[in-house]
Amino acid sequence: MMKLKSSRAVAGWSRAAKKKSLQLSARVTTVVLVVACVSLSWALLAREWFSAEIALLKRHFRSVRINGYMDCPKPYAAECCLSSPQLKEITGYRMLSLVETFDFLRKGGSLARFGDGEVRVLNSGTHVFEDETSQDLVTALRFVTKFGGRPQDFPYVCLGTYPFLDGDFSRFRRGNRRSYAEHIFEEYMQIWREHMPKGVYCNSFISRADGVDPHLFPALEFYTPSWQSIFKGLKVLLVAGQNKHGATMTRDRSVFERHLSTASQIVRLKSFLNSKNQYQTIHKKNMFSEYTSLRNAIMDIVLSNEIDVVVLSLGVTATIMATELSCRGIRAMDVGQFGGNFTKS
Repeated sequence: MMKLKSSRAVAGWSRAAKKKSLQLSARVTTVVLVVACVSLSWALLAREWFSAEIALLKRHFRSVRINGYMDCPKPYAAECCLSSPQLKEITGYRMLSLVETFDFLRKGGSLARFGDGEVRVLNSGTHVFEDETSQDLVTALRFVTKFGGRPQDFPYVCLGTYPFLDGDFSRFRRGNRRSYAEHIFEEYMQIWREHMPKGVYCNSFISRADGVDPHLFPALEFYTPSWQSIFKGLKVLLVAGQNKHGATMTRDRSVFERHLSTASQIVRLKSFLNSKNQYQTIHKKNMFSEYTSLRNAIMDIVLSNEIDVVVLSLGVTATIMATELSCRGIRAMDVGQFGGNFTKS
């Protein structure tokens, strides 16, 4: 009899325990679902806010431009930015991956890239696309550095650079690419730490498929659809260096056609009225000397054609231009070689 009671007690306890377990599981599931819904809601709200903020700034800039040219015509001047850069200090440097960099641009961000040439100019060195390093060029690049490390804040421009700020060389393609990165690292970082705020930086190999492992990130299978997803349905203004036949000067000559194929419209700026009141063809070299005239021509087209994004391939001039345009509420991307399908030894 005692054994029977004991069995019944155990069975009753098991049923009660099972019931409590199910209730607890249901509560946990409910909490998880609530948290997930809240997180999703915040993510959607943040995304909507991000898009709305960009649109608001663009409308504001257009109204200023239409009503009286510009309140602040100075080139590459922080005081002409619609909003001051954030000054809050962040600990350390963080590199975004290629995927994260593409994702940032896909959400509406701008891109300005720094390579070893741009970093040398910060210390008044030379650049392959400029025959002369003027003090104005140095000043302009130092203007860009004011917006480093804070791509999540206005003007939503992410400064891209070699993906080794954290000392990790595994992101580089084995061979000459990795050896070169290891060779320049110490000098590069010395200049970088002197001029660049700590924070988050984009991977500049977003424009150089030849710099990464081709098995992980092939040019045609990874880069092309990634870039196409950014420009889908957008009106694009293309400003790129060209040869005497009007063809772009990238190593992969068909890269702009491929990567911009999803855009709703492409407007190409091939020449502009320079400071001498003469029409000048856009070349890949020595464009900084006509920076302000080129900037004004770009902004005129953006506003008259309701351009969504400006795509630039102009060496160091593109780095500066992309940043200033972003400051003025115009989304811009310094794409360089644009992730073309080529290999450079």
